[in-house]
Amino acid sequence: IRLYEILKQYYRYNAEHSEKWFNVDELKEILGVSENYALYGSFKQKVLLLGQERFEQFADIRFDFIEKKKGRAISEVKFSIHLNIPEKAPDWMREEIEIEMNVHKEKRAKSDNKKETTPPAIVVESGSDKDATFQSCLPKAQSLGISEAVLRLVIETYDAPSVIQGLEYTIFESQKGKIKDSIDGYFISAVKGKFTNPGFEKDKKKRVGEGEIAKKQDEKRIVQKQINDLQDDIFEKQNEIIKNLVAQDDMVTPRAIEQAIQTPHLRQYVEKKGWHLEQLSLDVWRKDKVLRECVIAAIVAQHPDQFAILNTQYDRLQKLKSRDSY
Repeated sequence: IRLYEILKQYYRYNAEHSEKWFNVDELKEILGVSENYALYGSFKQKVLLLGQERFEQFADIRFDFIEKKKGRAISEVKFSIHLNIPEKAPDWMREEIEIEMNVHKEKRAKSDNKKETTPPAIVVESGSDKDATFQSCLPKAQSLGISEAVLRLVIETYDAPSVIQGLEYTIFESQKGKIKDSIDGYFISAVKGKFTNPGFEKDKKKRVGEGEIAKKQDEKRIVQKQINDLQDDIFEKQNEIIKNLVAQDDMVTPRAIEQAIQTPHLRQYVEKKGWHLEQLSLDVWRKDKVLRECVIAAIVAQHPDQFAILNTQYDRLQKLKSRDSY
């Protein structure tokens, strides 16, 4: 059981499997079996191999392990931890684990697709400001027909703000059809002469404003992603704590339901649904999102010590939500 508690802590739900190295002597200390199994052979037979067998029969995770030697002795063990459907699992438990497996499989697939479709970042040599300017200006310059050689020459000759301003002005005038001669020559003149006009300055201010809006929208998306990731993490950890509580005391859920029933907004919700609180089955409490959240909130409220480990994450979530609404 202690081995299960330890490996469960290191299982990451968004990965196909999780890995963790342990020093053998430290692992024995953590498990409290140093005196019982001084020799690695007996520790392997009575703890690791027996644990493998028991996990596959009864637990929602299983593990493989490999050994690392120091000299002739086994000094370290690496565990590879996977989700598992226990051989002796009841149907409801088997169904929940299968759903969990599919959800995380889909998340990994989406993550892999994003990685595949993300274009490779341009690597700029450290300390090379001119090269960074070249790489940032190159796509726009190419879209106008400005040659790479001219762009490099201009960047080597003038400062970055002048180059960027000249390129933006050349784009502005090109879109209005005012460039009749060589685009390379016009671009060089625009940079050298710091060309501008009221229309261009007005357009530039508009683009700066749009850029600020886009920046805020990007920041908002980042914060929302942080909120979603943190909520997922809290949910998973809450779920584990609740599972342990229910395993130790089968009255945890009934007591939580009894408290949840006293919540006014829950009673209003149930009335709108046309249900009768006293007739709701445990299965309905589990499947309905609103009812389930009320039960979870009640369990958390009834066992503050068990969930104290999540207080920092609760606080961070509230701060992120406040930042998002602002």
